Amino acid sequence: MAIETLTQDLRHALRTLRKSPGFVAATLGILALGIGANTAIFSVVNAALLRPLPLSAPERLVKVSQEPFRSAGGAASEVLAVSPADFEEFRAGNRVFSAMASYRSGSCTLTGTDRPEAIPAATVSESFFAVLGVQPRLGRIFTAAEEEPGHDDVVILSHALWQSRFGGDPRILGRVIRLDGRQNTVVGVMGPDLRVPSWYPTIVELWKPLAASLRERAVRNVRNRSVVARLRPGVSPARAQAEMDLLAARLARRYPAEDRGWGAVILPLHEYLVRRVRPVLLLLLAAVGFVLLIACANVANLIGVRSLGRSREMAIRSALGASRLRLVRQLGAEALLLTVAGAGLGLYLARFGVALIVGVLGDELPRGLVVHLDLRVLAFTLGISLLVGSIVALAPSRSLGRRDIVRTLRRSAGRTGSDGALGSRRTGSALVVLEVTLSLVLLLGATLTLRSVQNLEGVEPGLEPEKLLTATLVVPAAQYPQPAEQASFFDRVLERVRALPGVDAAAATDALAVSDFGVTEPVSITGGEVASGMASGAALPQVASTLISPGALRALRIPLRSGRDFSAADGPHRPAVVLVSESMARRFWPRGNALGQRLVLPREPHVSREVVGIVGDVPILGLRTTQPPPTLYRPLAQDPSRGMVLVVRAESRLGRAESLTPAVAAAVHAVDRDVPLQDVGTLDTIVEGVLASDRFNMLLLAIFAALALLLTAAGIYSVLAYRVGQRKQEISVRMALGAQLRDVLRWIVVEAMRPVLLGLAIGFAATLALRRTLASFLFGVSPTDPALATAVALLLAAVALLASAGPAYQAARVAPSEALRE
Repeated sequence: MAIETLTQDLRHALRTLRKSPGFVAATLGILALGIGANTAIFSVVNAALLRPLPLSAPERLVKVSQEPFRSAGGAASEVLAVSPADFEEFRAGNRVFSAMASYRSGSCTLTGTDRPEAIPAATVSESFFAVLGVQPRLGRIFTAAEEEPGHDDVVILSHALWQSRFGGDPRILGRVIRLDGRQNTVVGVMGPDLRVPSWYPTIVELWKPLAASLRERAVRNVRNRSVVARLRPGVSPARAQAEMDLLAARLARRYPAEDRGWGAVILPLHEYLVRRVRPVLLLLLAAVGFVLLIACANVANLIGVRSLGRSREMAIRSALGASRLRLVRQLGAEALLLTVAGAGLGLYLARFGVALIVGVLGDELPRGLVVHLDLRVLAFTLGISLLVGSIVALAPSRSLGRRDIVRTLRRSAGRTGSDGALGSRRTGSALVVLEVTLSLVLLLGATLTLRSVQNLEGVEPGLEPEKLLTATLVVPAAQYPQPAEQASFFDRVLERVRALPGVDAAAATDALAVSDFGVTEPVSITGGEVASGMASGAALPQVASTLISPGALRALRIPLRSGRDFSAADGPHRPAVVLVSESMARRFWPRGNALGQRLVLPREPHVSREVVGIVGDVPILGLRTTQPPPTLYRPLAQDPSRGMVLVVRAESRLGRAESLTPAVAAAVHAVDRDVPLQDVGTLDTIVEGVLASDRFNMLLLAIFAALALLLTAAGIYSVLAYRVGQRKQEISVRMALGAQLRDVLRWIVVEAMRPVLLGLAIGFAATLALRRTLASFLFGVSPTDPALATAVALLLAAVALLASAGPAYQAARVAPSEALRE
């Protein structure tokens, strides 16, 4: 019987809705946009923030790092990796982890084929896979013996690399491949489910043992090991943090020169992986939630107006014996059809939204993240659909009382004047206040983000990125084991590249400005405690540090303010020298000339370095740094590295810098054919990549804000149009008694603007409450900027004024005799 009644209600609802195609189209459009946008954003939030890692007991996996404290009990400035010696101490001294592993990410060069290929790789300790709780699909994991130097010529492949590079050969085990100039035996292949990177943001395609000598394991002043651990059953992260604090304090007392001031940080692995993208996704989820609330208010408004228009129908049904529950069920059937159809359209739109978000935010999301509409997303869509459906169904139910039957029939027959339905007026005003409040917050957020992006685009990188080609080169350790050999390789490459036609300048650096991945290290002026071995680097000021070759200033267009540039004479056996930026010179030598001064780096406490030049400031830590940081430049020949970024500036007559790529690649391969060029591009492209996510966030917020503004205008118009229609007789009487057109217009507009002004006031208060949260997403603009806030408020007020002027003017133009006749 219940099913038969429900079927009847659905059929009746379908017939009723078919008579109002405009209402149905408007309602479905609003629901589809609100539900679709929320579903798309939530799909990414679910994949990145809510879905557990596809590992064994992922809630017990933690990231272990070290942090330098500025003062006792002070906050840490940054979370860093762990030194090899401290890792051994942590592993041997803790009682809260069932296993700990260290790793380093990078790349390996696969040779023995037509061209060298750089493969994202990691060197890991033998317990790494045990910590993650994974087993290989083929073969075995590493053994403890393979952590010893000379026994580490084995490799484990990812499933993707096995399939793409080796065709899924089932006889891959035991096969010898050439990596970084050395023969390596394949001992295992991981399964396809191991997509999660335990480091950010690189997906690794092969693993090698992290072999280290006793001397390398004893290093304390170089923190270059990432560490992951598995908590023992029943041990909470808080308890693990307390024990690691005790271990860190013990090491600080035992090794004050290296470990004093360094603390240990325990962070759940999943939280560590999504720490960069979490704030952005939560901001977008909140913004799209505001849009959904505005959509709900508009739908409730539409339904409420429509239900009041059907009051005669409902009164007749009640007079014929229909119960209140029966009427609510019929309205609920209409709501059910609308919300189901709206949710279906929303899910369809969400598919395109997910693809767009992942495509643009791909570099900010953890690599290997799979975003799809799973059961949790479908449950979320069902939940918000039920919420909207409840609002749709309950909105008209207040008018379904039997006590109103006679009055409703009389009013509908014209026997009494329309009294304006005070309850409906209050409800409409409340909906307008809600819509204006949410719209103001969204519009102000979008405007602030736009100004922030404009400020980022206006940052002067100081490098003249036009005409600058970049490529990463990493030489294999087996072929270039000595620092002098590594420096010699880059010298020979630069010599050949500089001789190419169309090349204006060429150099090498270990980090590019504007990329947001700069490196900092502590520094001490000669005579300080570090130079005498009395303090650790954690107690010292940090400066940005980068490695450059001679000629880098010219290639990167960094101005030399005084002193000299590096030259070929600054070799490994010559006195150690450095360049400093203007901001560093002002900070450390505010009253004198920095040239000729000396400083010490804690990682080499016995090397005193002379300042030989002062250069202009550049945002070496990325465009988002409000002030260029104090920066230290070291010569490549005195501190060689296996991995450097080759920067090649094209001559002005050359069309595009990318046209130099084949010639540059040939020059590199003429020196060593087994060294591949990685991440080839222009600095303009890098800058665009840095700004891409900010621009996309701005675009999404702008779309949400525009949608909110449109819905708010529609809501104000519909509320006022209905309210004016109810009071048409009153307006006519006023006009008949001598009221002027401008008086009626002013009266209606003022009454309409009251909830708008209240919504603006509440919106400003909400913005003030959220100012700290908003500030973390902005650059160079205050979340309480009075000019922007005033502009947004005036825009909303103008839209509300236009939305209210139309119904007011139409009502005032109606002839009194015609209105009274109705």
